Amino acid sequence: MECRWNSCKEQFNDQKDFSAHVNKHIRDSDAKACQWRECTRMNEKKISRCTLLMHIRMHTREKPFKCKLCPKEYSRSDALSKHTKTHEQLAADENIYIKKLSYLSTLQIEHDLLLKEAQQMYKRLMVENDILIKYICSNIRRPKRIYRSV
Repeated sequence: MECRWNSCKEQFNDQKDFSAHVNKHIRDSDAKACQWRECTRMNEKKISRCTLLMHIRMHTREKPFKCKLCPKEYSRSDALSKHTKTHEQLAADENIYIKKLSYLSTLQIEHDLLLKEAQQMYKRLMVENDILIKYICSNIRRPKRIYRSV
């Protein structure tokens, strides 16, 4: 990586050393605009030091803001904050799905219990019905045959 700040041409193999070197240029100078050779914003005047430091990260490809939940990295803290919200939304959605699944599971258990109870009641009623039919049939008096004399 080559430093292109103003007339500097120093070479670096390490990203951290490169970023530290370029940031030193900004700290040591009273730059109010980007002095990176061939930068389209080179002639823009009166930008704040903070804005300049954020802009320089585009040239150095420095991404100091790392997501704690995935491997993504960002050059700006607001981009990381926006990204973090996607994790929060996914977690919220997942929580909703877990609650719905838990509710459906509870309904399934209740359904199974009611079905088992209904089957047991049906069997009991069939047995009671069978007993009742036998009782009725055994107590029916058959009419005596009436013989008529002719």
